[in-house]
Amino acid sequence: MSCGAACPSRTIVNGREVSRLRLLQGRYVFGAPTATLVRSDFVRKEINFYDESNLHADSTVCFRILRESILVSFHQLLTFTRIQGESNTTFSERMNSIQLSFLTELIQYGPTCLDKKEYEDRLEVRLREYYQVLAEGLLQMRGKSYFEFHKTGCTIWESR
Repeated sequence: MSCGAACPSRTIVNGREVSRLRLLQGRYVFGAPTATLVRSDFVRKEINFYDESNLHADSTVCFRILRESILVSFHQLLTFTRIQGESNTTFSERMNSIQLSFLTELIQYGPTCLDKKEYEDRLEVRLREYYQVLAEGLLQMRGKSYFEFHKTGCTIWESR
């Protein structure tokens, strides 16, 4: 059935391929949690769908879902993000949590989405980028809370 001009164009992509693009090229196509539709059976089968201790739990959820599904992207702007005072986005920027998240995603999902050489090469790059963030934080005198945040985040993936 065709719906003509009223329907936005769409792209359908294999979930594993979307995850590979994220891990290898950093492309973020998942969308904000408020702009993402997820089948209810994926939500119902988990007790804690979002890990609230992870600022970037929305990405983690997408990786988990895409292991066994596809991504359908509609090419129409439907939402926007407004950054407010002390939001998670503001906190994330202050703590540079995105680099830690990139590294954590790679460690969690890289071994199943990438071949061994791709994973090792990408891990080397991500570690170098992350060490640079930590060094910049030291030079910028970000303070104890900054390094405690990163220390806690690192212990999560070091234990895996």
